[in-house]
Amino acid sequence: TAVDRFIESRETADIAVNPDDGDDSALDFSAVAALPMVEEISRVRGVLILSRANSISTMEDLLAGPIAIGTADGGLWRFNRPVLLEGRMPDPDALDEVYLDRTYASAAGHRVGDLIEAAIPSSDDLDRLMDAEAQGEEAMVAVVSAPDFGTPVDLRVVGIGNGLEGVVVDESFEPQSALITPALYRSLGEPSMGWWGAAVRLTSHDQVDTFRSTVAAMVPDEKVVFQTRDVTRAKALRGTGPAAVALAIFAAVTAVLGLLIVWQAISRRCQLDARDNVTLAAIGTTRGERAATAVTRLTLSAAVGAIIAVLVAIGLSRFTPVGPARNAEPDPGWDLDAPVVLGGALLWFLIVSAIGAVPA
Repeated sequence: TAVDRFIESRETADIAVNPDDGDDSALDFSAVAALPMVEEISRVRGVLILSRANSISTMEDLLAGPIAIGTADGGLWRFNRPVLLEGRMPDPDALDEVYLDRTYASAAGHRVGDLIEAAIPSSDDLDRLMDAEAQGEEAMVAVVSAPDFGTPVDLRVVGIGNGLEGVVVDESFEPQSALITPALYRSLGEPSMGWWGAAVRLTSHDQVDTFRSTVAAMVPDEKVVFQTRDVTRAKALRGTGPAAVALAIFAAVTAVLGLLIVWQAISRRCQLDARDNVTLAAIGTTRGERAATAVTRLTLSAAVGAIIAVLVAIGLSRFTPVGPARNAEPDPGWDLDAPVVLGGALLWFLIVSAIGAVPA
């Protein structure tokens, strides 16, 4: 259930809009936001982050940092929020805090609390870089290496996690992103690497197709890429499903084997106790009384076992779920899923008592 609880608790967007022409697109963001089926929308832009700690001598060095996402409206704090595996979301009013996607943090060796010495180019800096593009790689590297290129910013990593698209990632297509705060993005003049997108929540998820066709009709001569929540959810479920099925099969096999072992132990115990039946009968106990004594002992031990099982389940819940579903879990830590755990304990108690009543 982790994937669907992720979507509900993080208020994942129904659809994302990405014009292929980026900042040159004729698609009017305000017109998209004004559509009647749009409940909430947030515009995001790509922001270049450079490392001040490492010199840049090639285009590969230039693109080695994370592709940061900047938003002036704070939409990714209100909805379409990531799941945090470590730390917290940056304070939207802070100028020195950053969130990292888990795949980039892992590749770069960053942990919560690390300081990233960065330089973030303004819109004017990026214009200079684009002007140098026609002259080739060396000219672009020279522009980036200039001491006045980019605003120096020391960013403290306060949170690491992933969005729904990062629950299951394909090799070589891992998200390599960071999220800078709205305050920092505005202070930099809202720069852009040339592309923008919009995360959209609709008044009804059933309107995804209508929204997509309406937006595409706004710019019929352009290609607009849409990423729907349904497709991303299906990919996440394909990644988490096999582990869920395997655990269910393991639980079923374990339950059957456990019941066989318990039944065997109960039967052996009753056979041993039966050696005293002649003596107990001689002092006046009836067959029903002897059976009731055996059943009472059995139900007490079954109850104790069920209680211990519940405590163990709660204790181990901190380490679940396992596999890719762990990246989707919106509420990690200790937890009691009462219908499953308490219901399972009661069912176990009743079954053990029932199978023990026969030999008793």
